[in-house]
Amino acid sequence: MKTTVILFSALILISGCIFSQKNDCSSFKKGKFELIDEQHSLHYLVERDDSIQTETNVKTGQISSFKIKWLNKCEYQLEMISGSNQAMEFYKGKKLIVNIVETYPDGYKFSTQLEGDERIRYQTLRRVNK
Repeated sequence: MKTTVILFSALILISGCIFSQKNDCSSFKKGKFELIDEQHSLHYLVERDDSIQTETNVKTGQISSFKIKWLNKCEYQLEMISGSNQAMEFYKGKKLIVNIVETYPDGYKFSTQLEGDERIRYQTLRRVNK
């Protein structure tokens, strides 16, 4: 019985190691993406290169730009550099921390947390055809 428990535990551990998905975030450092959040009525087109992320609100046409700094393979920080007066005031002196928590062939699920705020929001970006 003891041997069976040990073998079963080892099998579960090995299975977890074999089937655990590692996030490959490198393909998301540049490109064009779409964010649709029906719960909050958001629809943005996102363009990102090495150092700048530009977000266009599809409904209003408002464009916001952020300086992007990659903190590690799957985490980056956004700092607003231009946008509406209201957005600039809201983000003034704050950084948005983004963690890619799950990757898919066409996008990723991420969490965001504004510096100094305890709330964490989860959303998904989908890659737009290159």
